Amino acid sequence: MAVEERTGYRNWFFVAAAAAGFVSVAGGIFDIYIGTAIGGLGEIPEDAVGRFAQFARNPWLGLYCLDLLNCVTTFLLLFPTLAICLIHRTKFPAFSVCTLVAASIGTALFVGGNSALAMLALSRTYETADEVRRLLLAAAGEALIARGEHGGPAVFPAFMLCSASSLLAAVLQLKGRTFGRACAVWGIVGNLLLMVYLVLVSFVPGLKNFAIAIAAPGGIAALVWTVLTSVALVRFSARVEDAV
Repeated sequence: MAVEERTGYRNWFFVAAAAAGFVSVAGGIFDIYIGTAIGGLGEIPEDAVGRFAQFARNPWLGLYCLDLLNCVTTFLLLFPTLAICLIHRTKFPAFSVCTLVAASIGTALFVGGNSALAMLALSRTYETADEVRRLLLAAAGEALIARGEHGGPAVFPAFMLCSASSLLAAVLQLKGRTFGRACAVWGIVGNLLLMVYLVLVSFVPGLKNFAIAIAAPGGIAALVWTVLTSVALVRFSARVEDAV
């Protein structure tokens, strides 16, 4: 009875992990659409006062420009990664643990360091504040931007750990031969390109256009990998006893 209950929990977890993967893909596609609609990173205000004005015009766009959507999709991707580690925990225990630790730390840093909601709160206070307090709020906003700006050095460790954990998960798939070679290759190529993009956009601003050109195929490949992984997890849920 206990074995059947544990198997049932794993079954439902694989289904839930697959669902989280599909939702994260939908979020990624929506991210690409919004990014294209606003003309890329060049349309994002550079200072806190500009961000406050953006929040006043369109709060949702302000949250998007501070990576709230990326924050949600990154959190959702933690579940497929956990499922991959669970499936391979017997054959590759150390590799699975390292992958899970990297994913957990990266996600915690990214979610904990995101400044979107804090900036939204500051922008609402800024609207009704006097001139002296506005100066203080603008200074606080600049600090939040420095901590959580997309492509900034402050968020580099979180972004890199998340991409590295996805790369490790794809390598784990390739080593385990349980998700199919094509699925693993999509993940390896996509996340390698995204890691190169992160290094360039964070530390070589002169190559931003080149970095964005790398990010496009990398992001698409990562989305394909997530779809293939999620489909495979649904199949695993139907034969969970053989998968674990």
